[in-house]
Order: sequence, then structure tokens, then C-alpha cells
Amino acid sequence: LQINKTASTRLVKVLRDKSGDRSFAGFENPIGDYYADEMLDKYEIQENVTALKTLFLNAKYIITGSNILISDKSSESLYQILNYAKEFNIKLVVDANWRDIFWDHSNTKKDLGRVNQLEIVRNLLNNADILKLSSEEAKLFFKDNDPSKISESLIKKPDVIITDGCNPIRWYINGIKGVEDVVRSAQIIDTTGAGDAFLAGF
Repeated sequence: LQINKTASTRLVKVLRDKSGDRSFAGFENPIGDYYADEMLDKYEIQENVTALKTLFLNAKYIITGSNILISDKSSESLYQILNYAKEFNIKLVVDANWRDIFWDHSNTKKDLGRVNQLEIVRNLLNNADILKLSSEEAKLFFKDNDPSKISESLIKKPDVIITDGCNPIRWYINGIKGVEDVVRSAQIIDTTGAGDAFLAGF
């Protein structure tokens, strides 16, 4: 855990429609030029690398999303952590979690253009051992929502799980392809965090 005393924790403004589906409307203004999630410090990681490697002795997975890549500083730090993790055979779980609004407000990546932003995320997806995508993300990054084809297109041939709201989950795990119906709720109040909860359960 790192604490940055000069940057605000990012607070996301969320809008809900009548069905409970959410959209992101922006962020609370930071106290400085950056939010804390953009300030992950690789030098602090290096200074505490012994403690990190001790944690890695008992770790099986590192779980991350793509939003950390909107900052050069945090992106470099993430890849440094992943390089250390290779020594311990820790699997990388990536929830693509693409959010246009994060990239549109990034101080270092907003002017790159969408194609280049997507390529930055695609590079992270190539490192995944397990990849969780929404159906929209599958089409955005791979022009396809067939999990076996997506797996085949990536360097590490990861397990791939694709969610699609109330529609069935499509998956490709350990070389086996399947489709799973979802449990339908009687009433949807708010879908914020639903993907995170799904991945935690998985």
C-alpha cells in the first residue's frame, strides 16, 4: 500500500438510468494535477522489494485492470511489479475494465488518440493468464466475442471469460469452451461494481 499526500483519491461521479444501469459522468476535482491512482511509485517499490517478494511467496494471482495504464508513472510501476512476479510463477488476472472517461481525462495519455490508447491496453492483455472482458470490450479490442478465438490471438493463450449483462457468460477455460446462463435478479438497483463482484466470485 502506498500513500501519496499530494494527490487526491479519485472519486467517480456515477449516473444511473431507470433500469439501474450506470454510466460514468466524470470525477471530483483533484487537489493537485493528478489523482493518487496515477502516482504509484516504482522507486518506493524498489526500496521495499524484499517485503514485496515475501508477499509473493504466498501469492497465486495478481489482479489488475487497465485504468492504471493512463499514467506513465503508475504504468511503469505495474510492469515492474509484474517483472518481479515472474520469478514466483504468479498468474496475472486482467479485468480489461475499459473506461473512456479515464483516458479522456489522463494528463499523459489523453492526446494519444483512441487507437494508440487501445494498443497500450492490448499490450497488458497479452500478459494475462486469465482475462475477463465484457462483450463490448471483446468487440472493442478483438472485433470478436468468441473467447477461444480471443485466447488464441494472445501471446499467453489465457483463459477468457466474457460477461454480457443479463445475457449468458461465454468462457474458454483450460482449453474447454462453454456458455453459462446468469441468475436473473427480480430488480436491478445499481450495476456499479457488478463486474468486480463477478470477478471476485470467479
